[in-house]
Amino acid sequence: MNSKKNTEWLSKKPKTNHLGTATHLERDLVESTFSLPGRVYLVGELVEHDSGFSKKELVILTEDYKPTHIKFEFTNKATGCLDGLVEGEKIKVTFRIEGREWNGKYLNNLIGTQVEKISEQAIDTVED
Repeated sequence: MNSKKNTEWLSKKPKTNHLGTATHLERDLVESTFSLPGRVYLVGELVEHDSGFSKKELVILTEDYKPTHIKFEFTNKATGCLDGLVEGEKIKVTFRIEGREWNGKYLNNLIGTQVEKISEQAIDTVED
């Protein structure tokens, strides 16, 4: 028996067969995460619920031409990313956007998944 997979039935255009769909979904997943640099403005308190769900908020101040306060929510195990952060520390937050409808209003949440500390020394070296 031939151990080679029979793929002759697949379309020659990957976007129209299941292989193309899998590739497309994987790409969408990767592109749906974002990152934003800024300085730690506020690290909220850990809120734990009886169900086992926990949440902690992080607010950063961007360093754009118009500095803006941006709030991120970290949930469950991801709350550990916020341990040891100090106000004013330069960081990069990786996050995803979640949205939902509630009572006729549409809400967006920025769900933090990772925090990376940015070295001040590296920034100074680039500016020299």
